[in-house]
Amino acid sequence: MFCQQHGESIHNTEGRIGGDADLSARGRQFSKALANYIKEQKISKLRVWTSWLKRTIQTAEGIDAPQERWKALNEIDAGMCEEMTYAEIKEKFPSDFAARDQNKFSFRYTRGESYEDLVARLEPVIMELERQGNVLLIAHQAVLRCLLAYFLDEPPINKDTLPVLCWVTWGYNVVGDSGDRDKLSPSTKCFEPLCNEPSMPAATSLGYSAFFY
Repeated sequence: MFCQQHGESIHNTEGRIGGDADLSARGRQFSKALANYIKEQKISKLRVWTSWLKRTIQTAEGIDAPQERWKALNEIDAGMCEEMTYAEIKEKFPSDFAARDQNKFSFRYTRGESYEDLVARLEPVIMELERQGNVLLIAHQAVLRCLLAYFLDEPPINKDTLPVLCWVTWGYNVVGDSGDRDKLSPSTKCFEPLCNEPSMPAATSLGYSAFFY
């Protein structure tokens, strides 16, 4: 299973959450770099799953593989806070902003979702993934946090993250002659010159991109 966050969107550049914004110019550059990188990997019988939102579909545009759209992979629904910045949320909904800081997992946006709701929404996706071959998911930050947390058996929140334009490969270490699998270990690839961030250690990170086998 491969997981990749969508490329940088226009809302990302403005610090806005949710919505259905297009990719930025840099995000479109990234989608091309990602397609080339996937092509170089020569992954057998790869299929691509995206959400219904434009930024994931546009990120997948150049990838030469069958594609499916999953509404269940949509970003967490921020309800009345959709397309707002955190500064705007703090100003207009101060009690909600404070409640989110106190319990991010259970906090539910007004007319929206909580991380707890999102985990429940993703259960059918996880069940289907475990029956599939090589699948690349192009999804969103909260969605990928929950999926990686499931496979790593860790909480889906309060984790460091990586720059959007990084690809992280996670592989199981094989222990002894029995072939048992140990903890997942990561390595990081940044798409230079698109990513101005240096390669970052990912040992404690639920990053934006991942590979499981």
